[in-house]
Amino acid sequence: MKAGTEKEFLSSHESFLLYCTMSLPVPVALYIPNLLGYTRIILAFVGLFLSQSHLTTTVIVWMIAAALDFLDGILARWLNQTSNYGILIDVAADNILRTVAWITCIITSTSSTQSSSTVVMLVAFISTIVTCLEWCTMLATQLNSKINDGLHWKEQCEVEEEQTDPTVVQAFFRNNFRK
Repeated sequence: MKAGTEKEFLSSHESFLLYCTMSLPVPVALYIPNLLGYTRIILAFVGLFLSQSHLTTTVIVWMIAAALDFLDGILARWLNQTSNYGILIDVAADNILRTVAWITCIITSTSSTQSSSTVVMLVAFISTIVTCLEWCTMLATQLNSKINDGLHWKEQCEVEEEQTDPTVVQAFFRNNFRK
């Protein structure tokens, strides 16, 4: 393909994409990053199902879900498809994957012939506490956003003039974990 032809193709392709996005509004639930979020949730349960007999495959499936987690945020910004719904789906998919991973730990520890009932109960107790804390944190963050005029907690901190956090915490959260 010649350079001029390639440039024309890209130009026409970009024009077509621009036309599609401007003329046909996409429902928020069908944004590409949200579709990736749904896929991550499905992969979490696929991994749970596979964990009974194919632990290595389970880990690979969950690694794919983690890679999609990385990709969905990038695509959301790049495609200008960010939304509060997308934030909720992203956090829910994260928590579902971690919950399923903990459940798999419990199932695996109970199926092991060398596991004592004390070890199984300890794993179950720890996983329950961690899972509950994660879901409560998600709920509290979302409720806080609704109470504070829709501002995310990071945005709320930017609005407040007086920073009361320790210097170490301010440095850690500077630029939303970037740089």
